[in-house]
Amino acid sequence: MPGSDASGLRKTALRWAVAATAAALLLFAVPVPYVLYEPGKAVPVEVLVTVEKTNRPDAPLETVQPGRGASSQHSDDDGEWLLTTVYLRARATLWTVVESAWRADREAHAKRAVFGGSGEEEYKARMDVLMAESQGKAVEAAFRAAGVRYETVPDGVFVTRGAGRLKAGDRIAAVDGAGVSGLAELAEALRGRAGREAELAVLRGGREIAVRLAMDKAGAGDLPGMPGGAELTEILAVRPADPALRVTIDAGGFAGPSAGLALALHIYERIAGEPLTGGRRIAATGTIEPSGAVGAVGGVRMKAIAASRAGADLFLVPVENAAEAAAAADAAGGGMAVAGVKSLEEAVGLLRSTRVQEGRTMIGGS
Repeated sequence: MPGSDASGLRKTALRWAVAATAAALLLFAVPVPYVLYEPGKAVPVEVLVTVEKTNRPDAPLETVQPGRGASSQHSDDDGEWLLTTVYLRARATLWTVVESAWRADREAHAKRAVFGGSGEEEYKARMDVLMAESQGKAVEAAFRAAGVRYETVPDGVFVTRGAGRLKAGDRIAAVDGAGVSGLAELAEALRGRAGREAELAVLRGGREIAVRLAMDKAGAGDLPGMPGGAELTEILAVRPADPALRVTIDAGGFAGPSAGLALALHIYERIAGEPLTGGRRIAATGTIEPSGAVGAVGGVRMKAIAASRAGADLFLVPVENAAEAAAAADAAGGGMAVAGVKSLEEAVGLLRSTRVQEGRTMIGGS
């Protein structure tokens, strides 16, 4: 019957419409367990770092940091240091993950691989701690390279990976009422409570809370770990022997350890009074150790794109990341050179030389 045929067509059309709607929701709206990396900002290091020094005990502080203070010695001809970042998008859909397969400016990574089984909030807290640790290492590496005498002083024990009642970002301030500022003090305090319960005073989110831990016969075991598997790190304050010299870093909302190389290069240049940029815009990424050793980082392809978009002439990266960064720079166009370095000393030596040429990629400064 004609009416039945029309009714059947309407039902078929409805089924297709429902299926299309469901497919669209699955593709574009339903979250999947992935995060997305995209190029972030390329930030002038000068807005994060201040280096101050005086020449006489009665003289006012002279601000050597460019961009702040009336006595800045920086000019546009001196070039600029750039800190590169990656934007992490914590919510992904099936479509954005699939799309990343052909988009050069997007990477998809499994959430578990990035967050390590914890949530976004704890991951951010961990990155904040690693950034604070990186700042001290960058200052120490720059001081060593510039021949500045200094001492390091423990300035807090922080949780980098939470477990049990301890969360990433926690600062352990005391054990049973006795203050602790470093790992050695914490280890000693916990050894004294081996086989018993210890009460930790923990600073979290601007307030102090009490955390009780049952200690085994070894006390804390092998620091920098804690019973239950929490991981710890010690933040060091770097104090120059010359009280006239002062370095402060305000990281703002930036997190993670990969700013170390860029911070160290900028601080070294200001302390040593040695212009290294040669009028160029130089971006840099890489972890830094007090010895000056530079370590590999993640997201370097996105950072290379960010640096290229910001008009960087040169991108300094850990030698392990150089090939990937060079490929991304070539794809982005713009003629940005890429150099892989193993240490702060190698980076400084490379910048002193004439080997860095536009559009040239160097692995390990060769």
